[in-house]
Amino acid sequence: AVLGLDGAQMARLCAEAAATGGTVEASGDNGPGQTVISGEAAAVARAAAAALDAGASRVVPLKAGGSFHSRLLRGIEAEFTEALIATPFRDPDIPLVSSTTGARITTTAEAI
Repeated sequence: AVLGLDGAQMARLCAEAAATGGTVEASGDNGPGQTVISGEAAAVARAAAAALDAGASRVVPLKAGGSFHSRLLRGIEAEFTEALIATPFRDPDIPLVSSTTGARITTTAEAI
């Protein structure tokens, strides 16, 4: 997570870091001044260093099990889509809160 730079700046810095080898991209916009980047470790490290050089106030490595929201996971999209289609969903026993809208979700239809 890069703090203190906007998404457009991070997209540019990631593209520059990727141009020297590897995959890194801005993969999450957590709000003004906070962008998550993901990709291959060496390329992410280059983009993070460039962000600090460009004035980022902080770079926080996130503990994640993979390079989520990046093109590195595109190879499993079809398999994941098939698994989702085959998965039965039911209404939640306890209401959920949408991470997108903040609305309470009480039925499966509301979640789609």
